Amino acid sequence: MFLQCVILSFVLFLCTATTVRKGGGIGRSTLFQCRNGGIDWSISNGESPPFLTNIQQDADILKINSIVYQHEGNYTCNGDTSQLIVLGVVKFQGCSPYQNCDLGVTSMLPEGQPIPLNISYDFVNGGPRGENQTIASLHFKQDGSNLLSCSSTGCFIHDSPLNVTKSLDSNINNIQADITDDRPINISRVFVVELDVVNMGNLYDTVTATFTVSMTSTFTVSMTPTPTNLVACSMETIVSSDRGTFEWPETVSDSTVHISCPNGPSGATANRACTNNGAWESPNVTLCRAITLISNQFRNISKVNVTTENVVSVAENLTNLVVSTTDAADQNTDNIRTVSAILDQTAILLSDPMIIMNVSSSELSMITKNTVQILDSLEEWAPAVVEIESNNVINSFERIIDALINQDNFTNIMVVKNGIALAGESFQQAVFNGTEFTAASIDDTLEVDTQVGQDSTNGLTSNEIASIRLPQSIISIIETDTIDVAFTLYNKSVLFPIREPPPNTIVGSSVIGARIGKLTDGTKLPDPVVINLVLNTTGNITNPRCVYWNFTTAGGRGNWSTDGCNTTVNATANDLSVINCHCDHLTNFACLVDVSARTNGATEAPQYFTMTLEVVSIYGVCLSLVGLILTIITLIIFEKLRAREASTFHIQLCLSLIYMLIIFVVGINKVSVRAGCITVGVLIHYFALVSWMWMGAEALLMFQKLVIVFTDITQKYLIAVSILCWTLPLLPVVVTLAIDRDFYIYLYENGNQSGFCFISELIPFLVAFLLPVFIILIFNVIIYVLVIRVAILHTVGKNKRMNKSPFTKSDVIKMLLSYFGILMLFGLTWLFAVFMFITEPSISFMIQFFFAFFNAFQGFFIFFFFIILSSDSRDAWKSLLCSWMVKNGMASTCSC
Repeated sequence: MFLQCVILSFVLFLCTATTVRKGGGIGRSTLFQCRNGGIDWSISNGESPPFLTNIQQDADILKINSIVYQHEGNYTCNGDTSQLIVLGVVKFQGCSPYQNCDLGVTSMLPEGQPIPLNISYDFVNGGPRGENQTIASLHFKQDGSNLLSCSSTGCFIHDSPLNVTKSLDSNINNIQADITDDRPINISRVFVVELDVVNMGNLYDTVTATFTVSMTSTFTVSMTPTPTNLVACSMETIVSSDRGTFEWPETVSDSTVHISCPNGPSGATANRACTNNGAWESPNVTLCRAITLISNQFRNISKVNVTTENVVSVAENLTNLVVSTTDAADQNTDNIRTVSAILDQTAILLSDPMIIMNVSSSELSMITKNTVQILDSLEEWAPAVVEIESNNVINSFERIIDALINQDNFTNIMVVKNGIALAGESFQQAVFNGTEFTAASIDDTLEVDTQVGQDSTNGLTSNEIASIRLPQSIISIIETDTIDVAFTLYNKSVLFPIREPPPNTIVGSSVIGARIGKLTDGTKLPDPVVINLVLNTTGNITNPRCVYWNFTTAGGRGNWSTDGCNTTVNATANDLSVINCHCDHLTNFACLVDVSARTNGATEAPQYFTMTLEVVSIYGVCLSLVGLILTIITLIIFEKLRAREASTFHIQLCLSLIYMLIIFVVGINKVSVRAGCITVGVLIHYFALVSWMWMGAEALLMFQKLVIVFTDITQKYLIAVSILCWTLPLLPVVVTLAIDRDFYIYLYENGNQSGFCFISELIPFLVAFLLPVFIILIFNVIIYVLVIRVAILHTVGKNKRMNKSPFTKSDVIKMLLSYFGILMLFGLTWLFAVFMFITEPSISFMIQFFFAFFNAFQGFFIFFFFIILSSDSRDAWKSLLCSWMVKNGMASTCSC
């Protein structure tokens, strides 16, 4: 009985499982109660005075909240003969991650009486990627000595003063054993369960561990492991009045955690540092979007479910909200999606025949007017924001219009705002003679008019910007007695963006549309509708084409299409002020045009021409690289060719062209890395000038050989020319770099980090590149003229001495081939650049094509004229191939 009282005095209640996150420990909470008449506790925990923080006493109840090391010591229940020894914090030694973890239990064993021991634990894997934690081994120890060791293969009982008997059904996850200790009962003992836990996760995985150690079948001790040497900041929720709710996760000390901004913008994060002592610093939320009063109202209205009872009030509230959204911060993607969603709900509601019967005509007119005002206000938002939902917004608007004009009691309606107008009218089919809707802009104010029987084939009058005429023949496809028509006019095209537009293509007019009640979208009309559009663009305009808005293209985002529309330029062939369109269906119409970036220059090339130039350039550069490499190989491997002075010049010209082309192809558009782009621009600049120096050297050598004739070309002369050609181009390159290295990088103004790596400023380009090139070009032109003159005189003189005609057919062909080869060698095709400023489009495009073609294929032409057409080169290759074939038995003899 005495022994039982002693055991009953040491009841430790630390219940249930506790979640433990790596990087932070959680202190235990314990409750003790005296038995057999004990009325209070005396405390001796090694502190002077005793450490009483988080200790509460209530008569025979002792409670310790969140045990820490200072609580370790002896706690005696006065009036009892029992004593409690508290091991304050269960130690996890070296747990990073949880490994070699110790679970401690303090108790006294009765003399000579076996006490059952139960050790069980469970790991619940809750990491973000579901990594597993496994138990490698378990050791049950007392005073540092192993009593029992277990692994996945079984358990082993060690020799010790205690008698430990393991249950046969024990496994590493549930140990059953009996302990018998014959030593005196007044010796307290500390038993330790040591677990080797192998963690397969990372620092932020969550592990739930439940440890149960029973010293008798009556009393259970649950221990929560607490890592040592690891401190963390606890999970915390902070609600910001203007930036949302931030959920800061438990974070390891001396680190910074990043979380997404609750209110955007997309990709933005907030961060917060956890100090080395486990305390949070103030969060940094500067990148997070602040919730303004307007945006908060958008959030509130987005939660409203549109019903028959509130559809009018929701439309009014949304209109007031959009009209008051003037700050760019509120004109964001979240809010445009809210507008689109509410309009879509409204359109769905009004499209239901059963529901529309409960909506009066006045209510439906009010909803339509509010929607027009919403769209008019949205046109002032940033185009990049509006285009995200523009297709859905327009589609919802047109379904609301359909609901309006499909009413049995539809009456006329006219709504005109700053940038949008809507006109709805009902006609009796019996007297319908066609109708025309016309819009004019007078002092930046829209005015619209609808007239029956009007014929606009002669175009528009002053101030009119667009018109659309419905033919009388539409009565043949209308099954009702009335023809209910709705016209719309959008003075801006913000709600109708061009998806992935071709270069320099814009919407050049207003957008005008028409709908007929109870007529299915896409219905082909008996006769086309006639649309007149005034172009509202300035500058050089080409390629006007009538288009309609197709809601289903561009992956459901909508885009312009030309199907079913024909374009006629009004008045004279050169007058593009008014465009006449004939389309075989009804929807929204406009005119796309190509606009030159120049105000008084030539028109920018159309897309097909740009693509042609790109293809020619790619193939030309590839063939040139192959031709230049083959030229170098030919001139090097054959000694006869290599010994010529011209070969030295040819090889170095080819090398400089190869370097320039390779760097150009690989790096001309690599603008994302600033230093790399500048390096590419510098190298292209340098090797381009080196190439031109060698073209000039080629002209000089040919002048010396053909005009002066008896000039002595020495080895020293060749070395001097080589040094000059490779070093002189460094001067303009170094000067350009010294002034501003950013001259070598240019970014387009579209904000998508695209551009090119070469001199982009006009003055540096003219002085450091174009001026040296044209000086050499003029020199080469002069030499070219002299060489041709000498060659012609030589041919004429030779034929005269032989009593032949001055020029034979073969002479003419040979001279033309020679002159063209020399022209390519001298780089004279750059003369096309002089004429590229001609503004006549057809001539300008032709010159651009020739310039790109001949310069892209320059390397290939050098190979063709100076290797393939050279009899010496052909003979050298023939001799080499013949020798190889005879040597390998492929031929017994060969005519070489």
